[in-house]
Amino acid sequence: SSPSFPLADAALEPLATALAARDFTTLANGAELLPLAENDVQAAALRTFRELPLAAADVQIERQAPVTIRIYRERESTTICLINESPWPADVARPLQCDGNTVWRQLGAEPNALAPKSTAPNAADATTGSLQAGPQTWSAALPPYGIRARRYSSPTMKVGAFTPQVAKEAKADLARRVAALEERMPNLNVERAYEQLKNPSFELGGDNGRLLGWQPRVGSAGSVDIAVEPPPETGGPAQHCAHLRSEDALGVAVQSQLFPIPATGQLLIRAKVRADHAQPNARLYAWVEYQQAGVMQPARPTLLGAAETFTKDWKEVQFPLDDLPMASNGQMRLQFHLAGVGEAWVDDVRLYDVCFPGSQRIELAKRLYAAKTALEEGQLLDCQRLVEGYWPRRLVEQVPAATIASRPAEPAAPEPPAEEAAQKGLGARVRGIVPKILR
Repeated sequence: SSPSFPLADAALEPLATALAARDFTTLANGAELLPLAENDVQAAALRTFRELPLAAADVQIERQAPVTIRIYRERESTTICLINESPWPADVARPLQCDGNTVWRQLGAEPNALAPKSTAPNAADATTGSLQAGPQTWSAALPPYGIRARRYSSPTMKVGAFTPQVAKEAKADLARRVAALEERMPNLNVERAYEQLKNPSFELGGDNGRLLGWQPRVGSAGSVDIAVEPPPETGGPAQHCAHLRSEDALGVAVQSQLFPIPATGQLLIRAKVRADHAQPNARLYAWVEYQQAGVMQPARPTLLGAAETFTKDWKEVQFPLDDLPMASNGQMRLQFHLAGVGEAWVDDVRLYDVCFPGSQRIELAKRLYAAKTALEEGQLLDCQRLVEGYWPRRLVEQVPAATIASRPAEPAAPEPPAEEAAQKGLGARVRGIVPKILR
């Protein structure tokens, strides 16, 4: 499901993609928000699905991207189903060899429709018809993610090979999308600050040393207060930070006020921490809680330091959250928790709702290379699936295209010997399109 139900041709995509992959008898599809108007195209596709002989023992599958054809053989009939898995129109001409006079019926036709019968195999408005013995051709214009099916009265008719013709704009559309990815690759080091955390540097204090925007969590022992750090060597005012002093295993914590979950479903958290007087069992954790479907989920801890790794000097820690609810109206909060005997200081908490760690950068580079290769080889459906992935879409939506200043053309490098070029594998070619900053 998704926050809103897809409209128009996009509503057919789940059914078309699933049916092209396998037979199944149950389809569940929904969303938090359903459309107010009916989708006639989707209704026709669902009627077609219900009429397919999914229990047939003899099922033949043929694929010529982006069209999949499923042929169901039964005792008294042959059903042919055409499925377009792409977001572009596709034309299919399928040769047929009828061994006698054959009657056909279109599956999924509107109930009680009064469309005329036809002896022409490709009449656009016909829902039933007949064919004479001998060679025939079924030509169908499939809309994006379209599904068409016909049942023929012959169980032994022959079905010939086919080559789908995809709309001309498909390749140009994919070339634009691949170029959009390539333009943003040099900017993969971008980080967008998420300014929703109140008092992230603990500089704002209330009466009696209270922390504005943060709530102390103290049990029977210990304390949480504001500490004053000496001014930096370069001059300037003294710095404030959160000071946690724990005297037992339960420990103490400082918890932020609730703030909105980022719409990107991702959050990178950075902070500066240090510790002192830590006993062997001391641990410093960051806990994150967030709402999903109106319910606060169990808090998840991240270990920031232990007694054996603590130092008196400030060090920066960070941890990513990549699975927060996307486009959510929910709230979340952050907590720093010191367990065990010791003292810890926390300062300069920063949040980022757009960032691409190293593993994601390498994955994006591989996808870009694969998409360019598929486009060059005419594998449009493979290319479309690669550029439609979650990370490529995030890259285009959230990262600006790089602005590269023009410079004089450099002399062309001599081409390597053919034997050396042949030895270069995927790794070398991927490195050629990964920005230097990532290497």
